[in-house]
Amino acid sequence: MSGAEKRIDGATSPGAAWVERFLLPQFARRFSKDRSVSCLQIAPDDDSEAQRLCQLGHPCEMTTPTAELKLPFPEASYDFVFTGRFPVLASEGEARVTLAKELYRVTRRGGALLLAMGNRASPVDLTGNGPWLHGTRARHCLSLPEARAILVRAAGFESLVPLSASGHFGWNRLPQWLQPLGQVLDAYWRFVATPNRLWLYSSPLNPTLVLWLNKN
Repeated sequence: MSGAEKRIDGATSPGAAWVERFLLPQFARRFSKDRSVSCLQIAPDDDSEAQRLCQLGHPCEMTTPTAELKLPFPEASYDFVFTGRFPVLASEGEARVTLAKELYRVTRRGGALLLAMGNRASPVDLTGNGPWLHGTRARHCLSLPEARAILVRAAGFESLVPLSASGHFGWNRLPQWLQPLGQVLDAYWRFVATPNRLWLYSSPLNPTLVLWLNKN
């Protein structure tokens, strides 16, 4: 997961900016105010997001699944688990169910899982998990129905809540000539491809799925 560059403790940190811009508003909506949320980040690019969460009072560990897609933690260890690498870590059906069940296992009751991934229905992927352009069989993406089948019906999460991708990407990291396109996309996500228009959110016109899974 990525974000706009921001200066945190004397260092430029895209991940820290993503935490403040995108993740903290989700915490405010879904967890009790002033609650310390124990977090687990799966397969991060770096430690900037985890570091900023810790600074804000939300302890965060990082890990990568084993070759068997297992996580080295006891059952119900974390309030919140997140990753932008789910389709890359598990590139086919059975493996995806195995990893989804592990994510469910380490999440506490009342906790949540956050995933960001390319939409298989769209020919464009902005997540960095694979080529920008792809076909409908690309392994680094999932469709919304596939995600629901794996994470809710197979793994056991009680509900899947699509989130707008507005604010997820930090467009000022793009080359200057592409930044206007980023701003247009953000407005598009904010007003058009929203979860309230699920038919459009899951369509080829929306390249990025951001999914919040609840474990009740």
